[in-house]
Amino acid sequence: MQTLKKKLFALSTATVAAGLSLTVGMAGAATAANLPNPPSYGFDGNAHLIVGGGSITVYKIGAGFASLYDESTSCVTNNSVYDPAGAAPVAYPQSTTSPLAGAFNQCDPTSQPYTGVNAGGNYNGDTVVVASPTGSSTGIASLNGAHSGTAGTFAYEGTNASIPTSGDPNVQNGLSNGFGTVDFALSSRAAKTSGGNCPLANPTSGLAGDELQCDTFWGVAADGVEVFTWGSTVAANADNTNVGTLTAGLTGQDLANIWTCVYTTWGQLPEYAAAVAAGLSVPPSNAPIVPWSMNSGSGTYADFNNYVAANSTDATFTADVNAAEYTGAGTNPQPPAGKCAREVVGAQPNPPENDVKPPLEDVQANQGGLSQNPLDTNNPANWIWFGSYGLLSAYSYLSQPSLFGNQYSTFSAPINGQLPSTADIGNGTYAIPRVLSIVTKKADADCPLNAGGTACQLTLGPTNGNGTVDLNINGGTTGKSGAVREFVRFLCRTKAESFSGTTPTPADPYTGISDYTDVGSVISGSGFTLIPTAQRSPGSNCAVTSVG
Repeated sequence: MQTLKKKLFALSTATVAAGLSLTVGMAGAATAANLPNPPSYGFDGNAHLIVGGGSITVYKIGAGFASLYDESTSCVTNNSVYDPAGAAPVAYPQSTTSPLAGAFNQCDPTSQPYTGVNAGGNYNGDTVVVASPTGSSTGIASLNGAHSGTAGTFAYEGTNASIPTSGDPNVQNGLSNGFGTVDFALSSRAAKTSGGNCPLANPTSGLAGDELQCDTFWGVAADGVEVFTWGSTVAANADNTNVGTLTAGLTGQDLANIWTCVYTTWGQLPEYAAAVAAGLSVPPSNAPIVPWSMNSGSGTYADFNNYVAANSTDATFTADVNAAEYTGAGTNPQPPAGKCAREVVGAQPNPPENDVKPPLEDVQANQGGLSQNPLDTNNPANWIWFGSYGLLSAYSYLSQPSLFGNQYSTFSAPINGQLPSTADIGNGTYAIPRVLSIVTKKADADCPLNAGGTACQLTLGPTNGNGTVDLNINGGTTGKSGAVREFVRFLCRTKAESFSGTTPTPADPYTGISDYTDVGSVISGSGFTLIPTAQRSPGSNCAVTSVG
């Protein structure tokens, strides 16, 4: 039996709030001809606002990355003189005869160019915001304007651009009520080469919805999908259903059989007899197995489905194909005929991922109340679900809550005899690994391919202001597109690209620590691991997926 020790965390579902960075770099002498918009970069001397959205799993590190970038050192900005009210924005570069006639937070072209302390930082003073999470696929759909290969406009509340609409009851003057689309997406799943959220077809298969024709996936962290059960310290069989006591753990076929109603009791598991013979503590053979469903827009849902489909005889497996609300009066409600995966009651039937509280709270309030009966479907000790190992192991508020006077805990289930661990995720050997990604439109940020056209080659980029050879990224040269390009470059730099000798360039203006170190701290502090070295694209700290 393996009990995970977890730290406290409260997952925010509040609407997004943006903070504008006005951090100013150290002033340096420069001539008017030495304008601070460096070649081969996306900086244009104007500050831009870009918004990301999508994955619930990636939200925590996405918000952390945004905060780091917003704080990173910028150009010297104009903070004292502004355009007359109602005047059009001043183009950059400004007039050298009146350099301070621009907007607040606009780079001053007579001051410091892209050198020294701000080489590698947020030179434009851009603001990055991450909107409240909805799921990986919804973020990618909003980014690309396509859902399951079908083109359209998919507004994402919390973004900042009005978009033309038709048939919208909120329309005023031909515009929606302020909802735009994301500038980059967060994803906990890999790119789909068919049936994905891109209107373009795969050039080889001809199948619609190849996301790699639209996007580049910048893998920034590693995680694993864990399968787990619940227990209660007051339940009669609090740890009896810890699947970790089953000697061989679960296989992909076991998972397929549990979520498709082939196995409906714990005694049907092939490993059950061996556990009894070994004298291990196991549930009654006729105790029900109660799998839970998940939001179908979730990347965690997609990763679990992909693993089970590839490791079972059910090549089209989905965890919610047999999902429904359980029915029945009082305690021990039963699933409808042919249904086994459980849903919460209400308009949004699938509970949010990576948090064990919603199923517990829903059953207590709406489905007859939680039970301690070993044979009851309302006893959490009989439940089984899946989620992010990183988040569930890092934050006890997500995985070991105290509710209704009881302490509930989760127990990791070994997959093919292997329990999830940070070490195995870090070395790439865990059974259900995954990469967490920032997703960008190819026109905004993409990687050059190697000579053979087979992989990203991010070495040999431009030489930045402090003489360091920088990360090589193609993409936008101005506006929001350029801002997305530079945000990605900031996240994927290696240590060598982030230092001039032993000096971090730039250093966090609040701590003096290198931005490279801070990015790693955001990843590890959220329970995830750095991308394994063998999986990183050459010249980068990221695992980049692109077709060039």
